[in-house]
Amino acid sequence: MATNPADIVFKDGLIVTPAGTIEGGVAILNGKIAAVGGDAFLPPAKREIDLAGNYLLPGVIDPECHLGSHRALADDFYSETRAAAAAGVTTWGMQLVSLAITGGAEKVKGPADIPSFTRAMPLYYEASRAAAIDFFLTPILGTDEHVGEIPYLAKEHGISSFKLHLQMQGPWKSSWPAYSFDEAAFTPSSMPSPSSARRPSRCSTARTGRLPASFKNA
Repeated sequence: MATNPADIVFKDGLIVTPAGTIEGGVAILNGKIAAVGGDAFLPPAKREIDLAGNYLLPGVIDPECHLGSHRALADDFYSETRAAAAAGVTTWGMQLVSLAITGGAEKVKGPADIPSFTRAMPLYYEASRAAAIDFFLTPILGTDEHVGEIPYLAKEHGISSFKLHLQMQGPWKSSWPAYSFDEAAFTPSSMPSPSSARRPSRCSTARTGRLPASFKNA
């Protein structure tokens, strides 16, 4: 049995670990996991929480959510990330069209009105200040211009994942105002080369709350 006191001990639970689920609990010291094991092997603590046989598991990574569709993105960042945290999600993948970031879908009257991600990114960082959990951005490519922005988004913002709806190719439609693809955008020659959009060493969009260097003096 551990003897050094912990700050918090969770007991009498089903603890999900990489090796499987065990009966017992988890000890927390200085905000970090200090011990995992059966209740008899956990240290004393200033506060004990009885899990009553419930599961305790690491924070969930949910790779897909779509905020900003029905109200301002900042409002969704505030309320929905807190709802996610309450459900055990601690990292969220934001799959967003550029219009979900900038707003103003009702003002789009044609493909020329669809905002670029270059324009959207400062607004994304500003809205994300309200987030309660970690997050990362997966841009949903909606135009030929967005495809061309992939190397820029990878290099300047550390973005390493992009989403493309193949069924959205073709001319602009008012029913899907965020999309307008020339079919040529789907040919291999029109896509950025792998070397120009290779995975960066870090992802600056993941809950840093910091603007990239390119925006600091904007």
